[in-house]
Amino acid sequence: MVDSGMLHDGLPIGMMYSADKLPRVGVGLPVRNGEATLPRTLDSLLSQTFDAFEIVVVDNFSTDRTQEIGLDYAGKDSRIRYHRNEENIGQIANFNRAYELSRGEYFRWAGCNDWWEPTYFQRCVEALDRQPSAVLVTCYQAHYDDDGNRFYEEYTGSRLDSVKAHRRLARLLWFLRRSRYLIDPIYSMMRRSALEKTKLLPPMLGTDLVLAAELSLVGPWCHIPECLAHRRITSEVRKPVLARRFDPNARLGAWSLEKICWTMAARVGSRPMGAGVKSACYLSLLHHYIAKTLNFVYRRCRRFVSSLIRYQSIKKFFRQRSIREVRGE
Repeated sequence: MVDSGMLHDGLPIGMMYSADKLPRVGVGLPVRNGEATLPRTLDSLLSQTFDAFEIVVVDNFSTDRTQEIGLDYAGKDSRIRYHRNEENIGQIANFNRAYELSRGEYFRWAGCNDWWEPTYFQRCVEALDRQPSAVLVTCYQAHYDDDGNRFYEEYTGSRLDSVKAHRRLARLLWFLRRSRYLIDPIYSMMRRSALEKTKLLPPMLGTDLVLAAELSLVGPWCHIPECLAHRRITSEVRKPVLARRFDPNARLGAWSLEKICWTMAARVGSRPMGAGVKSACYLSLLHHYIAKTLNFVYRRCRRFVSSLIRYQSIKKFFRQRSIREVRGE
């Protein structure tokens, strides 16, 4: 199904359905120049054992064969809608647009490099149906670099299932400090009603961390202790390049831990919570900032000491060599 971006009665073309035909799961697939991996991602989604879903491919003005691939899949399967932006609006805005164009009781952002086990949707829907208070469901995810190396970690301790918002936030911040592979909330299945209570992804580096923190304040999370999702992580890119990818006008500024923590604090302040709960959240953010800063200083100092040791070793080597040369050895 093709969505040209035009509106009819306030809805994008392809969304004029009766309520009884709404899918249970809406998948937002933002993409730009994803011809190499988009077919595998779509094939993985279409092979799910749970089929009451709809995929919205939001093409951010690609210059490769992404449009051709999206239109081809949309023409073959009515569960796929294709939307193409009229200009490059940036990755963050495109992610938000994918959510806005999607429908369904549950929502899931899908990366154009990702793939899933066939039972992923079924297991997530069952978990959220069993726990009406849960705002999203996570699972273990395996990550792969460009060379096919697999990065995977599991953690069996406490997670974000507390009924108290400040404890959930503190736990999330602990996960974020511990490892990037333990939790990735933005690539989880969420309740649309919960996501509607947030301000979505802000236009800044670290945008996913801010939304994850806000979602931790909305309600408890549940977890499936199985590896059901797979993500391909691209090579590290310099922050200025990443900023231009997020916003083609490069208005995001530099990556800043201070800015991330302040933005998280602002979202804490906007939540309808008591003063005591907000104070506890602010303390968790302060602890997170101090811990991250100290870790940064520690790594810099260790790097400096290592460099100094290498320098002294090299200096000693050449000194001894000079002495041997003077002695004629």
